Amino acid sequence: DDHRLFGRNLSVAQHEEGGRAILRITGTAGLPGEPLKLIRTPGGIADWTLFQRGPDDDAPVPVPFAYRASAPARLEVRIVESTTGLPLPGHDWADHRFDLDPAPEARFDEVVIGGVPAGGNYDLETRLVEVDSAAILGEDQITAIAVGDVVLAAGQSNMVGVSYVLDPVEPPVPSVHLFGNDYVWKQGSEPMDSGDDQVDAVSADWATHSLMLRFGKDLAADAGVPVAIIPAPRGGTNLYSQWQRDADDPTNRGTLYGSALHRVLTQAYAYPIRGVIWYQGESDVGWGYDVYLPLLEQLVADFRADLANEELFFGNCQLATLEDYNAENPSDNYWLQIQEAQRHQADSDPLSVVAALVDQPRSDGVHLTVQGYREVGRRLAAAVLDEFYGTPRSLGPQLVSIGFDGGTNRIAIDYDKELSGGHASLYRVEDQSGVVRINSVRVSGTRVTIRLQGPASGATAVSYGFADTPAAPWLVGADGGGAALAFWRVAVAP
Repeated sequence: DDHRLFGRNLSVAQHEEGGRAILRITGTAGLPGEPLKLIRTPGGIADWTLFQRGPDDDAPVPVPFAYRASAPARLEVRIVESTTGLPLPGHDWADHRFDLDPAPEARFDEVVIGGVPAGGNYDLETRLVEVDSAAILGEDQITAIAVGDVVLAAGQSNMVGVSYVLDPVEPPVPSVHLFGNDYVWKQGSEPMDSGDDQVDAVSADWATHSLMLRFGKDLAADAGVPVAIIPAPRGGTNLYSQWQRDADDPTNRGTLYGSALHRVLTQAYAYPIRGVIWYQGESDVGWGYDVYLPLLEQLVADFRADLANEELFFGNCQLATLEDYNAENPSDNYWLQIQEAQRHQADSDPLSVVAALVDQPRSDGVHLTVQGYREVGRRLAAAVLDEFYGTPRSLGPQLVSIGFDGGTNRIAIDYDKELSGGHASLYRVEDQSGVVRINSVRVSGTRVTIRLQGPASGATAVSYGFADTPAAPWLVGADGGGAALAFWRVAVAP
């Protein structure tokens, strides 16, 4: 049962069925020979580590170290701005002094630097000073750490990023940090979900350009704090079985959910991370709305419980288009049903948002292009910023109401902003007798008006999203904020 091992650079678990080897490893921890050595671990501190800020907009920073001293010594710590080398107020040498007992054979120890303010990047500098002589016995430093917000990224291949190319690559910035699949902190750069030196084999994948870096850059720029992304998706995986939580062992690293959870919990943060972003659902098409919706709602509830944050935000991506989608075949409604489950979950949960993607270009039958993923990152960040950071952003048109308009042969669909696009082929109206033929669709201002060939009878519902190409005349905001969400069988109010 190897998942209980930290397993750095060791991966024998897999989510596919089949046998696996039994491996016994004996490790001996050796003390360094230097007078002072900072211990770099994902659960402590390393270059590019980002610590989740707390309610007071700061975070404690652990400093594990090993030292050798034949006489009483003192550890001194300071934190400086990486770009200027100037110490942060309250975090100079004189502010952090720790007395140490003699340790001629060396020993491990740890101190904690409290109240490190949100921001960065910072360098953490340490020195070992002999008490009697004030001589500096040793020095070490950690570079480019930060305090900000951490986001877990999960799902399937469209979160992994299957654009097939990196060009034009989203340029990295110092404000976006990445805890990679190799369990190493680093500056965020594409491919964000790189499988090089993968630790948890359960999510091993091949990635190119994704949405993650653009999302992180926009979030950091507008939120005013650095952002870290912890990726854990796996291509081709479904929610109904492969992303299920192991109730007996939620952090089981042989499962996708457990591996994602473990990557966060191994950080041992003092405060829970800020949010989760999710792009998944293609592999659940065929199971339908009634199956997918409760699974999605449970996933969100599980993340909030296991990550100990009832206010964890959930940023979702509604499915984009599918090549060769046949709008005339009722079985193809299953695609739209997953889209509706995603829309409904976000609409019902004040801590969730979902971005519309039907107009984004694809690199193949289901995956997006580099340009598409970059736009997804922008839209998802805009939705998160607008809803959870108090930063108003231009979003896609938001559905306000659907109702009959002056009789049962005309339906008015109202949105919150000026619209463009829209076509009768994108819509379907059903009443108690079945499909009601549409005579015309007119878009004017914030309203879409559907004229039926005859009056609808009894309970009536409207669906929107019947097209197989991002080039279809999708309904979009006239201000360029993005597309409207697809929806399925939304009831028409009397």
